[in-house]
This record gives sequence, C-alpha cells and structure tokens, in this order.
Amino acid sequence: MVGWCNAGPWSLYPMLRDTPEADFETLGVIFCFIVAPAWRRRKVASGLLHAACEALRASGMTAVQAHPLRSSTDAAANHLGPLAMYLAAGFSIVRDGDDGDVVVRKALA
Repeated sequence: MVGWCNAGPWSLYPMLRDTPEADFETLGVIFCFIVAPAWRRRKVASGLLHAACEALRASGMTAVQAHPLRSSTDAAANHLGPLAMYLAAGFSIVRDGDDGDVVVRKALA
C-alpha cells in the first residue's frame, strides 16, 4: 500500500452530529490520510486529496471540509493531513478550533 484516505458524505459520520452543518446533506468530509513512510513527501496525500474531492463531487457533494491541525511535526498527529496541503488545493480556513485544529472548506460545484 502506498496511501489511503478516509472521505465520504458528512451523513456517514455519526460523531459529527454534535457539530451540525447547515448543508450537511451535500457536504463531504475528509478525515484521515495514511501514507507509507517510503512514499511521504512525494505528493501522495495531495493526490489522494484531489481524488477524494473528485469522488465526492461525483457523488453529489457540493462542498468538502476537513479538520487539519494548524501545525504538527508528528506524523501520527498529522494523519488529518497538513494544513498547507489543503490551502494549496484551494481550501479556505472557515473556523479556528480551541485545540490547534482548524476547519477548512472547499466548494466542489
């Protein structure tokens, strides 16, 4: 395995119901990336992010969001994907969390 990404419609993740989103019916979520150590820093996660956005768009999602950490040097803590990767892919920061995470979002339509 080179890499993997957990992404899907917001409605498939019951743990998100505590933080409802107005557009939850058409909102995709990206949760996690795993990239084999030998393949890190080779744009694998960026490719997975692009593929996840395209798959969510094809399934009818009009926007996608994620919750990366503002900064992290620990690979395990960075499983949400680096903030810089999302920003380079056209995501915008929409909320700052209390614990160093941010909410980023991108329109897919």
